[in-house]
Amino acid sequence: MTYELLFWGNSSNNTELFRLQKKIIRIMMGARNRDFCIGFFKILGTLPLMAQYIYSITICLFSVIEITSWKILLYITLKLEII
Repeated sequence: MTYELLFWGNSSNNTELFRLQKKIIRIMMGARNRDFCIGFFKILGTLPLMAQYIYSITICLFSVIEITSWKILLYITLKLEII
């Protein structure tokens, strides 16, 4: 489910995917249509798609910050021209 979530997680038809995920979780857990799914996600140890999307954006952001900070640190300490 997380394949390329960073790119399609903010698409126009993502609400359909989020509803489908909830429907699948309810079927897996044998729940009714109106039952809340948050507890089921916790039991299964998974995140809803919106939370997975936010998580993947955060991981990407921190990796970019880490790479950038290393480039700045190398530039300051070694006076290298880093592109």
